[in-house]
Amino acid sequence: MAKRKKKSGGGGFGKMRSANQSVTPMPGYQHNPLGAGTMLKSIRRIADSANFQSQEEMERFMYENVIGKTEEEIARIADEISPLTPVEQADRLIDELPSSLTDKDAIRTAREALAISPECLPAWLLLGRREHDETKAMEYFEEGIKRGKERFKNEIESVHEHLGLWGNVEARDLIRLMIEKAGLLQNAKTIDQAIPAYREILKWNPGDNCGARGSLLLILLIKHEFKDARALLDAYPNDSDTTMAWGCAFLSIVEMLERTGCELPKDETLEKFKTPQDFVNSFGAEFNQAKKDIKRATEINPFVPILLNEAGLFALEASDTATFGGPYEAIEYLHVWAILWHAAGLPMIFIMTAGPKNIKKHLKNRMLAEEILDISEQIKDYDGPPWWEELDESDSNKGKDD
Repeated sequence: MAKRKKKSGGGGFGKMRSANQSVTPMPGYQHNPLGAGTMLKSIRRIADSANFQSQEEMERFMYENVIGKTEEEIARIADEISPLTPVEQADRLIDELPSSLTDKDAIRTAREALAISPECLPAWLLLGRREHDETKAMEYFEEGIKRGKERFKNEIESVHEHLGLWGNVEARDLIRLMIEKAGLLQNAKTIDQAIPAYREILKWNPGDNCGARGSLLLILLIKHEFKDARALLDAYPNDSDTTMAWGCAFLSIVEMLERTGCELPKDETLEKFKTPQDFVNSFGAEFNQAKKDIKRATEINPFVPILLNEAGLFALEASDTATFGGPYEAIEYLHVWAILWHAAGLPMIFIMTAGPKNIKKHLKNRMLAEEILDISEQIKDYDGPPWWEELDESDSNKGKDD
């Protein structure tokens, strides 16, 4: 990979961020595919309706009649054992829709499904995701949630007795509806309402297949609710998710700054130091825990601090086939979190001094090497201003307008 001119991190050493700079995550309610097929639902119906006398009998039936069959064949077997109910008919109508369907055809099919059964959660989910008006999208999500709470009332009441609603294939769309609702609430005016929404999601689905914990962590940090943020991180110890690992590093830095009385983000003591490293060294042992968390986050995804300092970060495109702990995943994380790092200012200095020193060792994996090569091609074509300068300019103009 060709060498590139080193760029300063988020505006450079000594340049503090505006204390009132806002950080508003953008809702992503239109970006998640439905992706719910009929196979798991069919298998569940077979297991629930075939009146197997033992686990061994069920496993033998599955081995002889289900394993190796196509989704359509398994659905036919399930239909023979247990005819579809109206809500199951409606669910299947949506589940079998091709992802390439136009908005018009998708919306028409969703309404057909709701005419069969208004309890069809994937139909409400589809309508909300295809709706461009956020107010109307919220109405669809809310109606779907209302129907879902009634449909899965018993499962919700006993959610503490098992691994959560995600274990029930049909109930997964209720979690997805809640995720979409929380995402829409995650803006400047209603961000406080997103907190209980995400907490309810984690209560229903503690395994968190949808990444709600990362979104909640971001909001808690934006709101400076650091104790709650630490409690959330403690609830998921040793989490290897990029968002949680780097969120933990961020919080550890902030906690250290609070303990030492170094105000964030407007501390003028930086003028006493010649380099960022001198500033970091001045904290001595106080920096040990934060350094440990930064090191762990770097091991989970070393590309975050590298791409954080890339001028054209927001011009970079991720991929649906992102490798776990790779550059594309780092881009997805930073497209949401980079503004928070920038607004904080000081934490970026710690990343500059404690981030990865040798990126080559992380590129031995062929897929990671291919991703970073693709990203380097995108970087080569970028000739605009650094993303942090654009934010500074926007913040400056906002002050003039006010």
